[in-house]
Amino acid sequence: MNSAIGGGQPPADDGPAAQNYLSRIEAYAHRIRGCREIDEIVQLLNEALRETAALNRSEAFEHAGQRIAEAQRQIETLKAPLQQAIDLMLVDPLTVALNRRGLERAYLQECSRCDRHGLVLTVAVIDLDDFKRVNDRFGHAFGDQALRQLCEVMRATLRQSDVVCRFGGEEFVVVFPHCDSNQAKSALQRLQRALGALPVNYQGESVTLSFSAGLASRLAGESQQDLIARADTALLNAKTAGKNRIALAA
Repeated sequence: MNSAIGGGQPPADDGPAAQNYLSRIEAYAHRIRGCREIDEIVQLLNEALRETAALNRSEAFEHAGQRIAEAQRQIETLKAPLQQAIDLMLVDPLTVALNRRGLERAYLQECSRCDRHGLVLTVAVIDLDDFKRVNDRFGHAFGDQALRQLCEVMRATLRQSDVVCRFGGEEFVVVFPHCDSNQAKSALQRLQRALGALPVNYQGESVTLSFSAGLASRLAGESQQDLIARADTALLNAKTAGKNRIALAA
């Protein structure tokens, strides 16, 4: 890590300022070696890049510009594969929707944005109707195709800003930023129609999918866990009332 980021000790004619800069880069390398999470490493690399960019604009470092530029290239080389690894860690490999870890990060970001601008945020918990029966009758490969198709329809139907997460099995969570429960319900109704118009076809078998959903709008300061629990209770009410239903939390 030392050679990758720090590039070794600078020659004497780089001057004390450049030597101090490279010592600070070495300090970043030391902190990175103590990290346990990949996203912490990327955060530190971003800090080092910002510091390098600021130094490139400084006249005091004009004579060391080549060495600073090389350090910046080395940091970028380290950052790219780590960022790719983070992206993979946040995604469900079957559906390419976010996984629970990805949802946690997206939820915090969207809550922060909505709080800053005084906007409402709504969450839906979606469950495919009769999915166990589909799996039992047609097999898990068919069920996997059904899950992939649901996510494809969601990506095509919902807004780009809406966050889709596979929460477990055939259950999904959708975060609707700056969207109240009635607006989210309309979006889910469009999704129901789009899904119903596109049967799943796999190895000669064809099934029309439907889903039920529960919706809850976030209360002030409400945690992700509590908000999803309220939406999940609404989902149970929708399931009790019948299939292909959408229920709002009390």
